[in-house]
Amino acid sequence: MKEYLVWYRKPYDSHDRICATARNYKAAEQLAESAYLDMRSRGKEVVLVGVKRSLPGVLYVDEEFDYRWVVKKR
Repeated sequence: MKEYLVWYRKPYDSHDRICATARNYKAAEQLAESAYLDMRSRGKEVVLVGVKRSLPGVLYVDEEFDYRWVVKKR
């Protein structure tokens, strides 16, 4: 089973910040869009929001996940 991580970046970030998880891509995509709207409505500066796919039991030592998608761009 795959895990999907919802991430975002602020203007000064060099790494993704994880804010949610989901069991499938569609749910993760909806969560990413919701997270983007929520943060922007609260005045937070967010430049990218997206989804990463990971496999359970795999230790990732850097940001090289299986796949990475950008859902929203400012």
